[in-house]
Amino acid sequence: MIVGLIGPNASGKGEIAQIFKEKKFKYYSLSDIIREECKAKGKEETRENLQKIGNQLRKRYSPRFLAKKINEKIEEDMKKGQKDFVVDSIRNVKEVAELQKNKDFYLLGIDAPVEDRFLRAKQRGRNENAETLDEFVEMENKEKGNNPLDQQIDKVYKLSDKFVYNDGTLGDLKERIEYALAHERKKRPDWDTYFMNICDVVKTRATCLRREVGAVLVKDKQIISTGYNGPPKGHPHCDALGGCLRTKLGIPSGQQNDISRAAHAEMNAISQAAANGVNTNGSTLYCTTFPCSICMRILANSGIKRVVYKEFYNDTVSKSIANRVNIKLEKFEKKMLV
Repeated sequence: MIVGLIGPNASGKGEIAQIFKEKKFKYYSLSDIIREECKAKGKEETRENLQKIGNQLRKRYSPRFLAKKINEKIEEDMKKGQKDFVVDSIRNVKEVAELQKNKDFYLLGIDAPVEDRFLRAKQRGRNENAETLDEFVEMENKEKGNNPLDQQIDKVYKLSDKFVYNDGTLGDLKERIEYALAHERKKRPDWDTYFMNICDVVKTRATCLRREVGAVLVKDKQIISTGYNGPPKGHPHCDALGGCLRTKLGIPSGQQNDISRAAHAEMNAISQAAANGVNTNGSTLYCTTFPCSICMRILANSGIKRVVYKEFYNDTVSKSIANRVNIKLEKFEKKMLV
């Protein structure tokens, strides 16, 4: 078994590595390669210097460079009969991909309250370049970049196969590690899948005879409004009026959207938010179909910044509106998180 460790500074990776060492796991750290480079450059081994040099090595060679070096050592050890390894200081998603080439690789995510981690960092006496909690948090934020060649602590952490929260005693930590290794973590849908699944339920309320559409408005991962397509409140449904007006007139889908008895799902979601006094600025719209140009204008004026849609039809006017007002358009792709 090969266990990779990922977590923020002073979350307990060192203690966990020691626990695995006691189980006869051989220990490797990607940071050791960086420390060797730091020493060769005559630099002090501060957290800031190690971070910079690590990023430089990834840029000079490849984001996989450090993990490849570790894989080479693991391969040699395996030839000598060593079976179990623990690998520390993984900080880039490509490093994870490289280590995943090994059979039976697990990425273990470790976390702890930031206040506890700051105190631990101070107590262990390393040069952390942070004298206050605010400075400590600021330094951590530098490690959360999106540059594929730099440290990506948050992104790597989300790739973890197992998780351990280290806010108790050493005994608690050992018990949680044993549990994590022995049990499969429940798989959950990612946020986009979660909200799109709700859209599919919302659309079952639609009264349109031609197409059922559901929409969900979300802000800060909270649903603020929902909507489905159908006539305005108090207006008879189409099945009570002899059928669909657009079908009777022979209007193709996606054309002459102004000729309809129904309000679109997106319109109804925004109207519901307005009726309830809910601010839609900066929110995300999830919708089972791509919004038409009429709806896109309303979305722009409502301050909606992102649209996630499932079914697409080519409304060039709608797309051009979104591009001009910087609404991010994303085709829905189902994923799973652990």
